Amino acid sequence: VCRGRSRRGGLCESWRLSWVWRCRVRGAGRESGWSGSGSVGRMSTSPPAVVGMSVDEVETPALVLDLDAFERNLDLLASWVVERGVRWRPHAKAHKSVDIALAQVALGASGVCCQKVSEAEGFADGGITDILVSNEVVGDGKLRRFAELSGRVNAAICVDDEYHVRALERAAAEIGTRLNVYVEVDVGGNRCGVQPGAATAALVRLVD
Repeated sequence: VCRGRSRRGGLCESWRLSWVWRCRVRGAGRESGWSGSGSVGRMSTSPPAVVGMSVDEVETPALVLDLDAFERNLDLLASWVVERGVRWRPHAKAHKSVDIALAQVALGASGVCCQKVSEAEGFADGGITDILVSNEVVGDGKLRRFAELSGRVNAAICVDDEYHVRALERAAAEIGTRLNVYVEVDVGGNRCGVQPGAATAALVRLVD
């Protein structure tokens, strides 16, 4: 939703509030929401806002963006990173929006981070082709889905214990693929991550 004209011209005409309007109902094998044309399984409820509405007309809850501020923030981060000659991969939990992720990739982001396999699947469905699940995942079903996702996009996942490595190995063998794996190291946060030193080296050797 925007009021006025976007600096990039026409952006407000084409952008969707994708995460607000769409949700994937995985168990039912269908999508529900207000995005796109009507189809089986889509909700009949009208969206809380459409392009051109005044703020007073918007039904809550609804995500409303100031596109000028949004684009300015995108440009600021991208230019800051480029000036320092490093790659950047924003975490999608900050916005949970395919459209915002695509805008970040268009400005040079290598892809996005996600915390869950289901989030990664949603972003892959939306056109993101490079995704890091920056978390340890437990459960054979979820790991099998991650292995399947790796056949569609460039996906990677984190491990910090031999258990995760063995579980991923089983999932990869079941699907018949190789997986991209990062060893997460605890650098002082005392949350996830293997301890630096010998334990890290041993886990890296196991992954390799």
